[in-house]
Amino acid sequence: PLGDYVITCNVPNPIETNVACWQSFDKSSQAWIDEETLGCYAGSLPPKQIYFVGGRLGLPGVYTFMFRRTYNGCFAYAKEGTGWHCWWSVRHKGWIVAHLHKSELGAKPEKRKVSETGEAWCVQDISHPALGTAWNFKARYFMKGGRMNTLSGIITNPEAAKACGERPLTCVEVGLPPHALMVRHGTDRKTMSGVYFLSPELYKKRCCFEKQCNLRRGDRWVMFYDPPSAKWVISRRGFDSHEKANAYVQCDCPDPSEVYNMWGIRNHLGKSVTSRSLNVSHLSDPPEKIFVHGASERRVINNQKVVEHLPINGVYMKQERSHNQRAWYMKQIDADFTIRFHAMSGRWIMDGRKLDAFGTPHDDNVGSCSVVDDCWHPIEVEGMWALWDE
Repeated sequence: PLGDYVITCNVPNPIETNVACWQSFDKSSQAWIDEETLGCYAGSLPPKQIYFVGGRLGLPGVYTFMFRRTYNGCFAYAKEGTGWHCWWSVRHKGWIVAHLHKSELGAKPEKRKVSETGEAWCVQDISHPALGTAWNFKARYFMKGGRMNTLSGIITNPEAAKACGERPLTCVEVGLPPHALMVRHGTDRKTMSGVYFLSPELYKKRCCFEKQCNLRRGDRWVMFYDPPSAKWVISRRGFDSHEKANAYVQCDCPDPSEVYNMWGIRNHLGKSVTSRSLNVSHLSDPPEKIFVHGASERRVINNQKVVEHLPINGVYMKQERSHNQRAWYMKQIDADFTIRFHAMSGRWIMDGRKLDAFGTPHDDNVGSCSVVDDCWHPIEVEGMWALWDE
């Protein structure tokens, strides 16, 4: 092949090649394939995705960079599966958000007033929308001639939005998704609840998560975004299951930890009900040091009852490397004792055996004490620890 990427386009310089499509060489098929998300642009590249929060119904959500498409010398963004677009207006010298058909972008709307063109706008000389700090938007019951900063007019500042019961409109850059998220659902600690890790592959062009511990045979708990319904979904049958979701929420946000609506779940009758106890959140940093106490054994010696404190009690220090993608701990004084997570059984285990030949903790469900709890670190355990009785 001539190179990694090629394009057939007779133009003076590469930044004018966006009228055609670049191709990459696929070694497996020995053929050139189209790269729809590759283009050449002048200057620094703005964020691939931006996130609007607040404003009128339908406007909030994640907007994706429109590859191979510029307008007025700037990039445009579109909300996938909808007609919502964000673009730079030369006439109004600002960024505009409106619900348009793709063919309308840059056509008739540019000739109107800014309030007639868009649902929201930011008249600031900035390189991309996420840098905007002064967004105006039409209120919930907007009508032409309505008073400013009322429910029938245009909201111009966050204070007015809050006074009217509206969410202030902001735009932020979508960064990298979290490495892992915690799902909690009431007293459930073994099925839906637990730690979900970021999948290395995108699902429908969005980040997705998989639960590490599936204690029931046949379960494969996953969490992903479904663009057609604009819902985040939690399903026990994997990404490609045709079964109804076990939990869902309608909220177009970068990842499920930023959901601001209430989740719905399916109860044992298969009916959908709202759940106040279902929560998806970021993980806190594991503590550097933990203290284990209370492990004891009662014995009768010389007809007297004696309580012996077991050697697993004491101070444990977090180790530098992770084990099964979670923190593990070694006792500060007696280094034979460790606290580790066993993914296959979903157990936190206190183990009195020496480390293996590679200097790492064992990876089995054998130990002196354990508890079934799919949590991020031992301090978050809510279940009852069980001692091994020989």
